[in-house]
Amino acid sequence: MDKKQQINEYMNILAEGNYFNGSVLAANKGEVILNKGYGLSSYQYAIENTSITKFRIGSLTKSFTAAAVLLLHQQGRLNLSDKINAYINNFPSEAGVTIHHLLSHSSGVADFTFSPEYWEKYMRLPTSLKQSVDWIKIRPLKFQPGKDMQYSNAGYLLLTALIANVSGLPYEQFLLENIFKPLQLKNTGIDDGRKIVKDLASGHSVWEEVINAEFVDMSIPQGAYGMYSTAEDLYKWTEVLRNGVLLNKSMTSKMFTASHWGYGYGWFISGDQETARHSGDINGFTNELLMNFK
Repeated sequence: MDKKQQINEYMNILAEGNYFNGSVLAANKGEVILNKGYGLSSYQYAIENTSITKFRIGSLTKSFTAAAVLLLHQQGRLNLSDKINAYINNFPSEAGVTIHHLLSHSSGVADFTFSPEYWEKYMRLPTSLKQSVDWIKIRPLKFQPGKDMQYSNAGYLLLTALIANVSGLPYEQFLLENIFKPLQLKNTGIDDGRKIVKDLASGHSVWEEVINAEFVDMSIPQGAYGMYSTAEDLYKWTEVLRNGVLLNKSMTSKMFTASHWGYGYGWFISGDQETARHSGDINGFTNELLMNFK
């Protein structure tokens, strides 16, 4: 039995037991081994998943946000050592938070998604990027920047605002013009929860029975965990990054070089620098993306 048959058989067993509903793409050295959907993208309308079904990708969004920041650095429009108060009005200058700190989750910025009020109330309400940034910048830091690492969605929302302020374009427009269109990622974008996204799967939770996922207002996540994509587009994205199509050698190295906490810029990196991975998790969706550099 070849690898394609092995993977397909395993996924079929999971799907038949309702342990998996989604899409899988596996590739080796530039050759796609398997690209297939399993189970249902909508239980309500009995729509099956396919290779072109779109899913909310949660924190896989961070790799795109990190790449956008590195692209602005590559263009000479910012430096990673810059303090963010130079780009975000009224952010406390004494905090000493830099772009590097935000990219590597070493800023100490308080993360609203760790707050009980987020899950009870905040995630259900329309919220502008400015409102989120204003919430973040009045909270005290959890630790001195650079002295520790704590995964932070809030930090990547600050980077979302930074990209807009430096480029003069809304975050979504900057990514569209500089990443999605040039790289032909036609099935990838920002999900604001309002516009119609063709072939977008519904979010479900499964515990004894399948139910609709808890509502999250998609005006909140943006550059932290707010995108949608397909398995095919995510594979294209990894190939673009691996082969230096978007970023030069220096910027690519920065993205995939781990701090001593094991995180690069938008990716978790293995200790031997052989693999980069990230998971994504947002109400009703969970994702995993892994690439090997060998």
